[in-house]
Amino acid sequence: FDKFNDFQYIDKAFSWQYNNIESTNLPIKSSVSSLKEKNISNNDNYDIGLAKVKPTFLEEDAEKISSREKGTLVHLVLQKIDLRRDYSKEELTDFIDSLLAKSIINKKQRDNINEFKIYNFLQSEMAQSIRKSQKICREIPFCTKIPASKIVDTESNESILVQGIVDLYYIDSEGRVILVDYKTDYVEKDKEIELVNKYRMQLELYKEALEKAMDKKIFKTYIYSIYLGKALEL
Repeated sequence: FDKFNDFQYIDKAFSWQYNNIESTNLPIKSSVSSLKEKNISNNDNYDIGLAKVKPTFLEEDAEKISSREKGTLVHLVLQKIDLRRDYSKEELTDFIDSLLAKSIINKKQRDNINEFKIYNFLQSEMAQSIRKSQKICREIPFCTKIPASKIVDTESNESILVQGIVDLYYIDSEGRVILVDYKTDYVEKDKEIELVNKYRMQLELYKEALEKAMDKKIFKTYIYSIYLGKALEL
């Protein structure tokens, strides 16, 4: 070595730091469901995009269905049902029973589907608008890049790949694109704004991704609260 003895060379090699060290702590990819909160802690970064699922045998009561699972069942019914059709209560019951008959759901799941809440949605002004629409698209997967600084407290210029699934968008009778996301969360009376704020970033990402994919502006974005039986505009 011309300029360093062995010790100086080794010390320099082991004390070297990457100039963009902050970027190495950023997630490469994230799911939209991981972004309910705007700021993600460093500890959360290691779990982004990975399912945090507890094995059934570790559950305290494997016979019970969680609120989250009940919400998933509502989404399943709204994914499968014909949104062009105006169902009676009896017809809705028959449709859900058909999911059981086809082994799409099991008996325990069938017993935990809230038909009343689903029927309320199907009778809502939003559902009527969907029935009259030019086009209905459901369960649309997407993947988009967003600046890391938008979701993580960082000064890095790096981007994060975000993936998710849009519940529903439709093109109304006037050719306008309406984005809808179902939420089954419990909501206290007069606290709808808390639900909107909780998912605002998620819906903004959906909107941005759809606009890029369609090359068309989203006219309106809604959260439809299954619990409240109400459409909340962002």
